[in-house]
Amino acid sequence: MPSGGVCEGPRSEVSGLAPRLEFSPNGSTNLKQVTIDHTPFKIGRCETSDLRIDSAQVSREHAQIYKRGTIWAVRDLGSTNGTQVNGKTVRESFLADGDILGIAETEVTFVASSVTPFQRMATQPMRPRESPKPPALLAAEVVRVRALTEATLWQAIPLQLDRVVALASGEDEACFPRCTEINASDIEHHANRALLRRHRELGRLRAVEMTQAQRAATRVFLAADRSELESPQQLVSSFEYLQDQLLLDGTLGVAISLSNVLDSALLDNVHRELRQAGFLLGLVDFQGSNSHVLELASHAPDYLLLSDKMLEGITLRDQPQRRLESVLAACQQLGIKAVLPSCVCQTTRARCEELGYQFEIKGAPQDQKLRRPKEAALAC
Repeated sequence: MPSGGVCEGPRSEVSGLAPRLEFSPNGSTNLKQVTIDHTPFKIGRCETSDLRIDSAQVSREHAQIYKRGTIWAVRDLGSTNGTQVNGKTVRESFLADGDILGIAETEVTFVASSVTPFQRMATQPMRPRESPKPPALLAAEVVRVRALTEATLWQAIPLQLDRVVALASGEDEACFPRCTEINASDIEHHANRALLRRHRELGRLRAVEMTQAQRAATRVFLAADRSELESPQQLVSSFEYLQDQLLLDGTLGVAISLSNVLDSALLDNVHRELRQAGFLLGLVDFQGSNSHVLELASHAPDYLLLSDKMLEGITLRDQPQRRLESVLAACQQLGIKAVLPSCVCQTTRARCEELGYQFEIKGAPQDQKLRRPKEAALAC
């Protein structure tokens, strides 16, 4: 056999009976049989072919079957659409009883025994067939699926509206909505990042609408995760789009948690982009000292929300109280509004007021009366 063929060696040695070819002509269910009574036995579209297949896909001289000793083989004659043996394209291959030749789109069975077609079907496994691909969704179905998905996500976003309140007057100064069940930092590790990114966008939209529905403060700070801070220009673009969509009368701000270590250069870049676009900056969960506050001079936030740990022991020991006093002094020096955390007892609040603190956080229950799920469902 030629070295360029796809021949792996004889599959089986046939008996002395004259082999035959069995096939059903295109468009017919009748089984035809043609005896291979001489060699080489030519297959093609030409009228002089030993087995003529009338199809434009079949070349005039497509393939030939020949005998070498006691072994039969098939050779492709340079056809346009090729020759297959049991689904594998070959240039030349040995033949065994029951092998299926693919002559373009026509299947021909090589039979070298007295076994009938029905006997062969009962003893040979069926050839696997590819399962049909599901039909593509129509445009209207895509819109419907997206609307239902958005409605489901909207209902699954529980938000807590934290308000920055002036201690003296009790009036709202700013709002820091936060999601109570989803951790934005998990977006970097979640398998479905696109879904969580959409969840975050809907959460921001709902947070702004909640503050408008409750007529809360006009300053709204929305949380940003670390992956967004690495691309401050994209972060600003997303906030500008949100502001345009809602036609906000107030001011948007970005809330950054200090629980994750952020380098100074990263905060500088974020601060610069926010200031140029007219957005505010709030840092959350601060638990450092006055020196840490002074390090924020190049990117001083508008609000600095203290961690609960900053208040531990201030009514019992002098050191925590002096620490708070020095932090407040550093904030006043840089024009930063220092905010007490929520859940502060009356004694601690009184001590903080003596130190000069003017703002604290008060939580408001989440609002379940927004109409977006219903509207999203109707959109489909």
